[in-house]
Amino acid sequence: MVLFEQQGEPYVSLEFDATGARQFEKVTEENTGEYMAIMLDDEVSSAPIINEKIGGGRAKISMGGNRPRQEILNEAQALVTVLTHGAYKAPVHKIHDYEVGPSLGQDTIDSGILSLVVGVALVFLFMLVYYRGSGLIAVAGLALNVLFTVAILIGFNAALTMPGMAGIVLTVGMAVDANVLISERIREEIRLGKGPRASMEAGYKNAFSAILDSNLTTALTGIILLNYSSGAVYGFAVTLLIGIVVTFVTQVFITRLIYDWYIDRFRPNHLSIGI
Repeated sequence: MVLFEQQGEPYVSLEFDATGARQFEKVTEENTGEYMAIMLDDEVSSAPIINEKIGGGRAKISMGGNRPRQEILNEAQALVTVLTHGAYKAPVHKIHDYEVGPSLGQDTIDSGILSLVVGVALVFLFMLVYYRGSGLIAVAGLALNVLFTVAILIGFNAALTMPGMAGIVLTVGMAVDANVLISERIREEIRLGKGPRASMEAGYKNAFSAILDSNLTTALTGIILLNYSSGAVYGFAVTLLIGIVVTFVTQVFITRLIYDWYIDRFRPNHLSIGI
């Protein structure tokens, strides 16, 4: 309520119940000298300074300022309205209702998993058809990519949500991009007349900087999302960052180990890369 000082200056008086008094005393003790924001609809209506610890269940907000008395009074009354805003009871009217069955969430999860599986399968098929033997190595890397990403999520007891699935799909796309870069660089080296090992080593070397730049820029985006988001977007960012690290390791190092093993074991005269 609005009360008046002896000099006639208006101020806002607050009263708390026992629970509120204890909480308010603790807050004012911990934040003496700080501003206390009074908000309505996410907008700051007033921000008085806490001068001291306030106990006893009563508090006073001085309006202050060298302004006309009526202006100060209007501001005090407006502040009272803000403070008592939550005390008014608003009538509730039912406009419509509907029922949501327990299978709705499961249907969404099933659809997400199906989309993920179909998308990854189509990518595998494309790599096999277009790059042949080298595509098989790429598919092995992609399969390990998905496996490691899911394993890490399970290791941290993270739930695989729809945003998480979207993050996995995106990292698979990035892995495919890395494989395409490597395969095309190997093709270029083969066209220059180099042998299998020389072509493979030069291909990985020439594609490394582009793959690193792509992963770093995407990781930067993921870090920003991780720090300035919550809920579904946060889950997407976590999965994306895990996927980026896994993608870089599998596509740059593990697939190269597979190439090295294949060349050392079978000593091919040329690499099957769709040429």
